[in-house]
Amino acid sequence: MKKIDNLLNITFFKKFLIIFWALWWFVAFITDILDVIQRFGFVHYSWIYSDNYPFLVKALALYNAPQWVPLFFFAIIIIGSLISSIVFTRAVLLLEKPEAF
Repeated sequence: MKKIDNLLNITFFKKFLIIFWALWWFVAFITDILDVIQRFGFVHYSWIYSDNYPFLVKALALYNAPQWVPLFFFAIIIIGSLISSIVFTRAVLLLEKPEAF
């Protein structure tokens, strides 16, 4: 009986981690997308705030990078967040399949 309880706890922990990271990457993706929308002037909400793009511009200013470089890297960050969000969401959707664990 103790072995079954231990397995249930491990399975719960695995599921919790997958759901946590799916939510984390989804929120990161949405935050970055909203930041882009705000920076290009499509919306004027003051509650949308992300430090990612200004930090990237500041970090790349040390290397005298052209203005398109931070935009390029920020696009890569957004694409990476989207891919991570999709992969973890797919993992969440496959949690109930017996061969998942």
